[in-house]
Amino acid sequence: MASKSIQDLFQKTDLERADRLDRAQLGDLFDSRGSNFFRKGTAPLESKISENFIFLEEGDHKGMTVSKKQTIVIGKPGAMFTSPVIVENGGSVIFQNCYFEQTPNNTERLALIKEGGRAVFQNCIFKKFDSNNKEKVGTPTVTSSYISLETSIFNEDMATFTGCIFREDAVSNAVSVVTNIGTSTGKVYISYSINQTGIAFGAAVTSLGNLT
Repeated sequence: MASKSIQDLFQKTDLERADRLDRAQLGDLFDSRGSNFFRKGTAPLESKISENFIFLEEGDHKGMTVSKKQTIVIGKPGAMFTSPVIVENGGSVIFQNCYFEQTPNNTERLALIKEGGRAVFQNCIFKKFDSNNKEKVGTPTVTSSYISLETSIFNEDMATFTGCIFREDAVSNAVSVVTNIGTSTGKVYISYSINQTGIAFGAAVTSLGNLT
């Protein structure tokens, strides 16, 4: 009996030590994430005038509007946007490891870059679905796309995509990956990415080293 009691005591001590360690690690983890850590179900916001560093937990983060300069958005694997992501005039942003998924909320475009906005997408996935799946995608028009540019400045350089995947498994009604919806034509650069959509990148795109 005595040996069993001692064993139980050691086990309890080990558990308490492990619990203290877990709590310390958890505290360090949240401290390291900072105030700009966003849990799933929460749309990220830019809280500072510039240089907002945002970390997204796995899960749905709805949409986002970028209006500040030098914003960085880093997604944990599985962090996704299911509503429009908009880069406003004067906003500049880098998105890393984010998943942009079509829903009825963003069926016309997954991301919109406006005149004067600048965006870099690295290691991101853009996914659209069968246009007949109304519950999933609503009713996209024949001019829908993955990315839209809205500018009045001819040949304005607006975004770059590196190491990204554009994908649809059935016809989504997207006319091309990138479209211009403004009064003039902006440009984007897509490099070392994968186009699994079955449609062209579009006239607005300068392409380099991409796969299908």
